[in-house]
Amino acid sequence: MLEVVKESLRGSSLGSILLNVNLKDHCYLSGVIIDVGCGKQPSYHRFWNINASSTLVKIDLSKECDADVIADLEHGLPFRDEVADSIVALAVLDDIYRVKELFRDVHRVLKKGGVFYSSAPFLIYIHDAPRDFWRFTRFSLEKLHIESGFREVEIIEVGGIFSAYINLFSRFFPKLMRPALYMVAVFVDKIFKIRSNVGKLQFFSPLCYLCVAKK
Repeated sequence: MLEVVKESLRGSSLGSILLNVNLKDHCYLSGVIIDVGCGKQPSYHRFWNINASSTLVKIDLSKECDADVIADLEHGLPFRDEVADSIVALAVLDDIYRVKELFRDVHRVLKKGGVFYSSAPFLIYIHDAPRDFWRFTRFSLEKLHIESGFREVEIIEVGGIFSAYINLFSRFFPKLMRPALYMVAVFVDKIFKIRSNVGKLQFFSPLCYLCVAKK
């Protein structure tokens, strides 16, 4: 709960906060890492577990971002085959129209045994228009990974239906109210998750997904 309050005061959305909290528990990086669609000072850099001796290569379309490589992801990744130990694509997949081709290219660039960490929205508002193309279910994400050649795929539901709706409507509330709204949403989702019958709401109505796939 403390991280929810701290990150909300930084101006992060509830979706970003819950994704980052899950990232802290599931994302372990070492070796050569490619951060796809890195943006400018993304909040998730404070949460992933990265080895100090790792090599981080950041790629983005915009020259305003803190990227090492400027490239349009619609045309694939500008890297040789099997050069990366991990590839990270957070809050990116919904902005790529040729998303199937990106999945196949990520698989190509990863070394054998490499890991692809990605996130995808489910219940979320339109954003980054006009480049907001997709919403995903866990079933479409599983097929995208498997059909691209990944052999181990874990899909993690992030947030539940209450978190999703608070995330949708919190923009209409004053910023000082948001920490309290976020805490209530997270608490209610936890209560409903404990109750097995109602807990299915999280399975069918998450805010977004965190995916961990191994080549």
